[in-house]
Amino acid sequence: MPEKTGLFLWNNQNLFSNNYLEHRLPTTSLWNEQKEKIGKVFEAVKKSYGMIKDLNLGPGQEADLEDKFIRPVLTELGYTYNVQPPTHRGFKKKRPDYALFKDSSALKIASKDKTEPKKFFSQALTILEAKYWGRRRIFFPFFVISMAAKEESGRLSV
Repeated sequence: MPEKTGLFLWNNQNLFSNNYLEHRLPTTSLWNEQKEKIGKVFEAVKKSYGMIKDLNLGPGQEADLEDKFIRPVLTELGYTYNVQPPTHRGFKKKRPDYALFKDSSALKIASKDKTEPKKFFSQALTILEAKYWGRRRIFFPFFVISMAAKEESGRLSV
């Protein structure tokens, strides 16, 4: 069951200790430096959610959800994104919903190599799969970031 502490709600999947999340993280310098900015982003995301929650978006309405919630939230969080970039896995092409980039210059550099997934994704921070609320394996309301971390060599593991 997700825990709620003040403004914070999390479903800890043993990634961090609750003690760290509750007591140590809020005392870090990064947390304190970003507190005001995070508060503004949180309010903007909450407002976006308030505007779409009564639409009851679910199966078959992923495009509406992305247009009305996911993309505005990604923009508010400061990401630049590319929609459904192709990847290769074996002989098949796979398309994550989004590739997230630090800024528009990183996306511009990556776009020059769109036909070469390894080069394209070497510029990406991560990929994102957007799913409706209630779908299995959702960790944050309405979207889940599919972890695809860069290895030390600079390549993205997809």
